[in-house]
Amino acid sequence: QDILVAVNLTKSSEPPGFEEQPNAVYLPMIGRGDAITSIGQFRMKPHNYAQLLVNPAAADPDYLAGFFNTPLGLSIREQSTSGVTIPKLTKATIGLMTVFLPDLNTQRTTVQTQTRLREVSAELHELEKRLWEQPRKCDVVVKATERFERKEALSDWIDTLPFPLGSILWAYQTCGTDNRKRYDHLLDFFEAYGEFLATILLSAFWRDDELLAAELKKLGEGASNQGFSFLRAAFGTWMRTVERLGSTCRQFLKSSENRDRLHGMLCTTDDDVIESLVSIRITQILNKANKRRNDWRHSKSVVSDNESNARHAELRGYLAELRDCMGVAWDRFELILPGKSEFLGDVNLYSIERVRGRCAPFEKAETELTHQMKKGTLHLKAQDQRRALELIPLIKILSSPESVQNACYFYNKQESEGIKFVSYHFDTEIPLTKDFPDTLQTITKLNAALGQPSSGT
Repeated sequence: QDILVAVNLTKSSEPPGFEEQPNAVYLPMIGRGDAITSIGQFRMKPHNYAQLLVNPAAADPDYLAGFFNTPLGLSIREQSTSGVTIPKLTKATIGLMTVFLPDLNTQRTTVQTQTRLREVSAELHELEKRLWEQPRKCDVVVKATERFERKEALSDWIDTLPFPLGSILWAYQTCGTDNRKRYDHLLDFFEAYGEFLATILLSAFWRDDELLAAELKKLGEGASNQGFSFLRAAFGTWMRTVERLGSTCRQFLKSSENRDRLHGMLCTTDDDVIESLVSIRITQILNKANKRRNDWRHSKSVVSDNESNARHAELRGYLAELRDCMGVAWDRFELILPGKSEFLGDVNLYSIERVRGRCAPFEKAETELTHQMKKGTLHLKAQDQRRALELIPLIKILSSPESVQNACYFYNKQESEGIKFVSYHFDTEIPLTKDFPDTLQTITKLNAALGQPSSGT
């Protein structure tokens, strides 16, 4: 069934430009601005929009506008543009677009749910303003927020996170009410998050030896007086790595040529996901957590209950900020472990495990890829891609020495006895120190690019 009844253009540069219609979507013909459903929402001159008259029996206009604003919708819009200097949609290319819509009832339910979410958001914003304008009446605001609280909310989010992160938050969630233990778990979580992001970015740059060498050279020069080395990797090591590589990624996103290059490096074309991985705001949150970790763990003073409560509250605030920054990015860029594969002519059909949530066993699924994956090695895969990013072996899923269940281990340092990995989600877990040839090779290459010695012994 045809979705569009007509596509109208205007030459008018002044509002309104179009006759307002009840079943219309206004689609920007240039740039990545939002598709909207009302002339009053215009952010550009009217002639920069196309008015799409929607068949109400086939599509809900609010849903169609929302679809055009998703990463998939933006990708379809960009692929439909023409022109070199200023890529632009035309009436003809709009008519040839392929869009993916569920049934009409699902569309309407989605739009209704979005409306409810906006109402809740507006109400929470009002409460926040009232809290700061009338602090003596904060107990009234506390009472009003109770209807929004749900103990399972954090657990729901944990189940969407990659297992290396979700397992630590689950340890935090289930450790009881001792805020000393709770803020320690959160400090571990933030440090692990920093190493996880650094591993992803290093893995992306690993695919380009020349670029990796250039970036690590800059990293080594910038930290030459600070004893920077991957031989003994601390929270600060990972944060400086994220800052250096993240800055280059943000620069790449600003030009179409380098953006395509970055898409190839990370194996995803989802710019929203990439932006969340290299977000300055996330870097700032993790750096604040790192400073607190250094201050608190180096302090020899006894921590009172009030101080423990304050520390926990501060870190819980950082966690809320981080969650707000990431959104649903980890739903769209999944951590997977490949299993058996079958070559089907032009693709490899893989059995995979989705390495996410609070604990093993992991959900099993199948996926098609145009290339082979190394068995037992963690990969990140975008939903709409037939390729996956192989992660360098700084994070491993291994059988725990203390139990039969899988545990996640993070690279810590090189010692005379071997490579040391630590785990954050078991309170009694003993670090693993043994020969990990793949990790040793990786660390040696990273340190060589930094201009550092290849051995810490």
